[in-house]
Amino acid sequence: MGSSIGVCEGASQVLDEDGQSNMVCIIGDSTFLHSGITPLLNMVFNKSNATVLIVDNWITAMTGAQEHPGTGFTATGEETVSVDYAELSKALGVAQDNIRSVDPYNIEEFDKVVKEETSGWGSSEPGSMWLLGLAIFALSWILTNWSMAVNPFFEKSVRIQTDRGHRVIDTGPYAYIRHPGYTGFAGWIISTPLLLSSTGAFIPALIAVGLVVIRTVLEDHTLRAELTGYTEYANRVRFRLIPGVW
Repeated sequence: MGSSIGVCEGASQVLDEDGQSNMVCIIGDSTFLHSGITPLLNMVFNKSNATVLIVDNWITAMTGAQEHPGTGFTATGEETVSVDYAELSKALGVAQDNIRSVDPYNIEEFDKVVKEETSGWGSSEPGSMWLLGLAIFALSWILTNWSMAVNPFFEKSVRIQTDRGHRVIDTGPYAYIRHPGYTGFAGWIISTPLLLSSTGAFIPALIAVGLVVIRTVLEDHTLRAELTGYTEYANRVRFRLIPGVW
């Protein structure tokens, strides 16, 4: 959460070498206040050529509608100061001419502002490898979120959730492969060098995918040993990450 500005800044630095930088990133207001201020400062410091859209939801939209320093109310509902995102961006070094406030419901005006702020960049015609990367990223995103929606025990750690009645999930993508979340995550990794048009980025990407494969093997071993019914499930669904392959 909150990685969009930092990733955008890094991508713009890589692509600017070939005059291809046309990066745009989006971040919500609460996430910006939580972890987006420092990368925006870094973007200004490194003179990155990118556009940042800060979405003022007036609430913590992602994780429960809590108040935050931009809403004007404390967690207990008392009135307090409210962050001005334009003034904060200006204080971080963003040029006044590059700070624009617009109502996104005014589609015509919003479209006009975005085009103005992104004009003057290099060619924005995507190449075939970039389109392939986008397709892989989109499919991986869908697969990962599908896996999370189907599996109530989906989490970052490897453990048998006895406190929550952990059981085998064999519906949705789990009917075809045993670890669809890792397949989606590996797809995200592979899509990155394609989206960045960076051959060198394939080296860390392949290393990361290798680590995902190792984690898959170890997790599969743990589930076979400790989760009731998993061995029978593994006998029915033979493939871990890629149907028909492995």
